[in-house]
Amino acid sequence: MIIPEQYTNIGGIDMSNDVYPSYYKPFPTLKDYEKGYINRYFVQKINDLIITEVDKNIYNKIYVNYFNKVVIQWIISGPKNNQYKNKILDRKGVQEQNIQTMFEYEKSMKGIKNYLNNPLEFWNGK
Repeated sequence: MIIPEQYTNIGGIDMSNDVYPSYYKPFPTLKDYEKGYINRYFVQKINDLIITEVDKNIYNKIYVNYFNKVVIQWIISGPKNNQYKNKILDRKGVQEQNIQTMFEYEKSMKGIKNYLNNPLEFWNGK
């Protein structure tokens, strides 16, 4: 039996202190809703399509040679849809902003738009 203190990968790198992602679900605070957004932290093993949302502390400890990492600013307050004045965009809606964000980050983390399949997740309706 190999104990963690003895474990090294094939390349001889000691991996016993590496941090691995565990699922985290954010819970926006009143302060977050006043700010209008939350930062969401995602990691994806470089040889896998599985995406895991993690908290900021774990995100900062994840080794970048093994994982793709992205931080997404997720809009949680504001109008649901785009607002126009005289046919000119006055204010972007939460739904449109988050959809745009999902597609933008799809380039750097394949599958993120499927993971974030609800652009109104955490939206407070205001």
